Amino acid sequence: MLSPRPAADSKKMATRRQAEILELVAAGLTDKQIARRLGLSTRTVRTHLEIYFRRSRQHNRIGALRAYQNAMRSALEVPPGRLELQ
Repeated sequence: MLSPRPAADSKKMATRRQAEILELVAAGLTDKQIARRLGLSTRTVRTHLEIYFRRSRQHNRIGALRAYQNAMRSALEVPPGRLELQ
């Protein structure tokens, strides 16, 4: 079984809700569409994104998505020789 290791910069990791919102941003949804889908206000969606922008030191959706994807990729990397299958 693969066990994820912590990302090199855990500050770039998103909360569960931020990750959910970022996945919908990646799918091309607007803040309003995301809010409807998740049962949130548009302002709440925007706040989650703004917090993630600051945490990842990004200034826009594209930069935030790249930071999120890089953090997720980094969290799933397995060092050579450490692959454990069950």
